[in-house]
Amino acid sequence: MRRYKGLDNRKKVIKSFGLYLVGISLVACSHFSLIYLQSSLNVENGLGATCLTIVYSTALVSGLIICPIFLKFFSVRNGMILYDITALIYCAANFYPEYYTLVPASILVGFGKSLFWICSGTFVVYYAKLFQTLGKPGTENNTSTINGLVLSGIYAAQVVGNLVSFLVFREEDQSTTTGSSNKTTWETQSATVTQTIYNFKVSDVCAAKDCQNPEITERILSRYVPPQQTKVYIVMSVYLGITLIGLILHVFVVPSDHNEVTLEKKINSYDNKAFSEIKKTDFTNKNTVRDNMKTDREKFREETDVSPRSKIKDKCYEVLDELKLTFKHYVNRQQLLLMWLQIHGGMNRSFLSGEITRAYVSCIFGVAEVGVCMAIYGASTFLTALVNGKISAIYGRKIITIAGFLFNLGVYCFCLLWVPDEYSESWIAFVLLFFYGIVDGLWQPLTTGSVAVFFPENSKRAFACWQLCTSISFVIQFSWSTSLCVNAKIYVLLATLCIGVTTQIIAEYRRARELKGNIYNVQVTAL
Repeated sequence: MRRYKGLDNRKKVIKSFGLYLVGISLVACSHFSLIYLQSSLNVENGLGATCLTIVYSTALVSGLIICPIFLKFFSVRNGMILYDITALIYCAANFYPEYYTLVPASILVGFGKSLFWICSGTFVVYYAKLFQTLGKPGTENNTSTINGLVLSGIYAAQVVGNLVSFLVFREEDQSTTTGSSNKTTWETQSATVTQTIYNFKVSDVCAAKDCQNPEITERILSRYVPPQQTKVYIVMSVYLGITLIGLILHVFVVPSDHNEVTLEKKINSYDNKAFSEIKKTDFTNKNTVRDNMKTDREKFREETDVSPRSKIKDKCYEVLDELKLTFKHYVNRQQLLLMWLQIHGGMNRSFLSGEITRAYVSCIFGVAEVGVCMAIYGASTFLTALVNGKISAIYGRKIITIAGFLFNLGVYCFCLLWVPDEYSESWIAFVLLFFYGIVDGLWQPLTTGSVAVFFPENSKRAFACWQLCTSISFVIQFSWSTSLCVNAKIYVLLATLCIGVTTQIIAEYRRARELKGNIYNVQVTAL
């Protein structure tokens, strides 16, 4: 992306970046909040988990093949706007959640999600380089700071989106405490299930022992789905409006790509150039200049006038070359080292949206508490990502890696060991989501920032690979969502955590050794 007219001073650059950030935050406010509700609102017949699997399966295929080709022929701006449109369609499909509405919408938004992370990562690199040209030294430091700001904006917006669902789904006529209400509800449900031979307690079917038994899910369906469908419509309407505002903002604010110029414009440019020469010459030389103009136009048409078959052949070669370069990047040694923590980060986030919100919140306290829990998570992630960008810019990413490992290990141990009961208070879930937000606020800026720093001149393919690894992890997590119990999934996550941290440290060590004594001169290049 070339520097467009108007970005000639710091104030306009900051304004451009700020409006771009507001746009992606608005879309993230609705889309990610809706993703977190899927496994609870659409728990019946596994619709929510199935649709999430489809979303990330589509994102996997798109990130592997379709998105690199799409961005080869279309601008990054178009990719960002297309994501906004798919998010709008997905939100609208949730007004009537059935397989024939949500499945097509999930396919579309899966493609859009893969575009979103590639395009947003590319814009991070672009703005980092642009700020450097305006006097902020160090592209790597700028990348860490801007990446932290972008992710902080996304997480802050999720706080608003989750508070919307909490305020709407919350029962206004609650007159007792959460614990006593929870106790009464569970005693009633347990008595009902006892009559059908299924006698259970909270500790038997929630938290680490949640196995999504269809019989039990059917009996406690009211814990997941609000009693009034009107409340679902209100939440979806708010999300739809927020997404629409974000889409409109991106249409008018996201920097345009001027690399593509039509044949007509290029021919006209020859005319303008020639006639400008006429004004600078005497009248006696006008015929000579006009003849030269005619020769230039004919020469240009001869060079560009190719048959449709040749154009198609050239496009096919371009597609094959792009795929070849993309797959070549996938087997890059540094990329292979980084991918393990990227996969773990994706599995960690999918565990949150698919398991934590259902097994540790809805199952114990009801779906109304999901909103406030995710708001706490979003606020924690927002603050952590904001501090993360500053710390990694000053002290490097190794300290973030170690801190992420320790916090993540502690959260998994708590999830394994906590045994809830009918008297459990909701503040326990609040604390769990707060620390889970710290973990995500450490991992996601680290993985995306590493991609931007390790591959600044190959950001599109690098972020496509990041999206591929994330999508693989989401597909794995959601595909076994109804097959494995929560405790088995936690053991798998512990294994990926250890592998990912080890390979990340090795990659950082290799890069530090390679960059020793090197000096980089960075220029703002086309996206």
